[in-house]
Amino acid sequence: MKQIKSSVAERVQNDSNFDSIGFKAAFKGFAVFEEACLADDQEILSSSDCLGFIFPYKARGPKGVAVLQMSYAKMHCAVKWGKLFKIKAKEDMDQEILRALRRLFPCVDIPKPLESLYVYWEDGYK
Repeated sequence: MKQIKSSVAERVQNDSNFDSIGFKAAFKGFAVFEEACLADDQEILSSSDCLGFIFPYKARGPKGVAVLQMSYAKMHCAVKWGKLFKIKAKEDMDQEILRALRRLFPCVDIPKPLESLYVYWEDGYK
């Protein structure tokens, strides 16, 4: 929103309520697995290890690959993951997130992902 230039956008941006909209910080982590490791209907909100929302996507990609939103964290939890994201290599981030998921789901075999993606919005998104 801050990148939009117009008189209407400027009025919204200058309104004192503007900064209260959205989250100050957010973090998301996704992974592609050879096959699903969590049930499709197993959407979870967890405060364990600051993972936040965990969401397995129902749709499957080529050869049956499955996408898992490993984390959607906001505010202080996003900052925790964001700090790690800034200093760690992607493989190390994978290990940190997998370690947290395995603690949350001790009876589930969660393998190393084929691919992963992390996004951190330090100043939030509006």
